[in-house]
Amino acid sequence: MHHYTVVFKGSAAKENTGKEAAGRAAFVNERVRKTANDLESLRALVTREHLQGELGGFGEPTAFGMVELVATPRLAARIERAARVKAVIAE
Repeated sequence: MHHYTVVFKGSAAKENTGKEAAGRAAFVNERVRKTANDLESLRALVTREHLQGELGGFGEPTAFGMVELVATPRLAARIERAARVKAVIAE
């Protein structure tokens, strides 16, 4: 198993023009929610393609549109071809 960072498409953070803390918090929460949705699509892919034995685990969703991945190189290559994934970077 190797460590990777999965970067999702559309993960470049847009500037938050709101100055108050509530606006920033809402922005961060929305970004984490989007990453969580993208992560769920990867979990479904792993299950659908019966690749659970090649998965060590996923990290928690972040506001940066990335998650950690521990997996075999074969699974990392498959995840990199997923529709919502921009890149899989080996650590």
